[in-house]
Amino acid sequence: MVISQMPENNEILEVVLESTDDMIWANEAQGLGLIAFNSALARYFSDNFGVELRLGMTPDDMLPPEAAKLWRDYCARVLHEGPFSLEYEVVAKTHVLALSFNRLIRDGRCFGISVFGKNITARKRAELALGQSRQQVMDIAANIPGVLYQFVARPDGTMGVAYVSQRSQDILGLDAEPEGYFERVVACTAEADRERFLASIREAAERAQPWNYEGRYVKPSGEQIWLKGNSIPEKRKEGLVFNGVILDITERKRAEQDLRISE
Repeated sequence: MVISQMPENNEILEVVLESTDDMIWANEAQGLGLIAFNSALARYFSDNFGVELRLGMTPDDMLPPEAAKLWRDYCARVLHEGPFSLEYEVVAKTHVLALSFNRLIRDGRCFGISVFGKNITARKRAELALGQSRQQVMDIAANIPGVLYQFVARPDGTMGVAYVSQRSQDILGLDAEPEGYFERVVACTAEADRERFLASIREAAERAQPWNYEGRYVKPSGEQIWLKGNSIPEKRKEGLVFNGVILDITERKRAEQDLRISE
């Protein structure tokens, strides 16, 4: 810990600030020279920019002109508007930092600015990769000729849908909002098939076995179609999770009926 003119208990303060991998530093309110910084900040500048920090250095001494101007703007903002936080991508776009700016007040006067910084580059990259992966799954689901879904049978006996693909609107006439989705599907199941539909689900959940079902379904528009549902269960902490697909088999059922009539 490198520290300049500070109140008493410097040793305790130094131990506290050196106990974290997060970057902590403080600048003068006027001139913005460094008045304190911990080893984490020193390592960050040394490892990534080849800059050896010293007390009294200003943003212009530490950063490229474009970045230095931005940091001066941040300091002006905290002095005029008060504390704030943001995510900051360095000029080279190699790191992302979560930063928190605060005023330092003593005897009712603002004498400096403190900044707390956490390197969140790995987290942001993971979020980006996850977002790309989710988009890929959504793109695949949009091109599958059926409705992909995830159904959960919970230990307390309740059931519900956790995920539905966007093809639900085209095939079932229902939006893909999971909340209340199962109840809407039950309501649209043809009355003559409804109890059989529910019984098939209860049996699959109770026995933790694959679900297979064919039955009639009436869209909100009034059109009646035939559906085929399949899913495989997987035990998870939230309950028994069924991942599956619902297909429109109306054309197949009509062909089977035409064949029976022709015979």
